[in-house]
Amino acid sequence: MQTRLTLQGSAAFFIRFWGQPLMTLVQEKAEACLQALYTLMFDVTTSPQAISKTLRSQIGTGWTWVSAIQWLTGKDAAEFFDRQPPDGSIGGIPMTAVPLFVVIAKETSSALGRQRPDDSECARQLRALGKQLEAKIAQGKIEHG
Repeated sequence: MQTRLTLQGSAAFFIRFWGQPLMTLVQEKAEACLQALYTLMFDVTTSPQAISKTLRSQIGTGWTWVSAIQWLTGKDAAEFFDRQPPDGSIGGIPMTAVPLFVVIAKETSSALGRQRPDDSECARQLRALGKQLEAKIAQGKIEHG
C-alpha cells in the first residue's frame, strides 16, 4: 500500500504503510529529468515516447519528456541544484553542465508554450542542438566535467 503526501512546495514523498520512504523524490526527479533531456539531445536511437515511458517507471504516472523538461525549470529543481557541490554530478551529468541543461530546458519550455511541435520534431531540434554542443566541446569552447 502506498500513500502520496504533499509536503512543502511541490516536493512529495511516497511512503509505504510502515513509514519507509520509497525514494527521495526531488533527487530522483533531478536525475531522471536531466537524463531525459540528455537522452533527447544525444541519443538518436531513443524515441521521445520511450523516454516518457522510462520517466513514468522512474518517477510515476503522468510524467513525460515534456513534464521532465518543465520540472527542470522550476523552484524545486533550482533549490536542489543550488545545494549540490560544484564538483559533483547528478545522474552522471557534471554540475558544471547542469546550468546549461537548465537554460536549454527553459528555452524548450518556452518554445513548447508557444506552439508545441510533435515529439519527433522536438527531438530533432534538441538533437541538432546536442550536435552543436558536442562540436563546441570538441573545440574547447565549452568545458565538461
